[in-house]
Amino acid sequence: MSETTADALFPEGDLEGERGCGPAMRELVRWWELRRLAYDVVLLLVGLPLTWALVRFAGEKAAPGEILLAGATFFAAANACYFLGPLAELYAGALRQAKLGREVRLLLFVTGTAFSVLVIGGTFLLGLLSIAIPPGAHWPAA
Repeated sequence: MSETTADALFPEGDLEGERGCGPAMRELVRWWELRRLAYDVVLLLVGLPLTWALVRFAGEKAAPGEILLAGATFFAAANACYFLGPLAELYAGALRQAKLGREVRLLLFVTGTAFSVLVIGGTFLLGLLSIAIPPGAHWPAA
């Protein structure tokens, strides 16, 4: 990226300062990190009852520890994917060559959280299907 492009995207030395991170970047990270707990709470409120139901319905077909490990792995992966929100905001702002407004941030947060909840639900349904269909069975039945 040429120096002029960097100056246009991050005016007034936004990338300079302590640890190479300017006020706009710190504000972006701060905004997203303050909402991470809300994101995690939503995922837990949806994921824990579904995980409990999966353990209950799995019976002897799957060890509860395996299901809980899968849930914990998903939770860790969902938190890693949380970084897509600030990354999307950063790229969108760079492409528009302007700082995005609060409404866009909120839209990215709500959309990303809703997508994560849908992934949890889809994972739960796939887990139930894998339990309900006996090994070796063909689906849909011919």
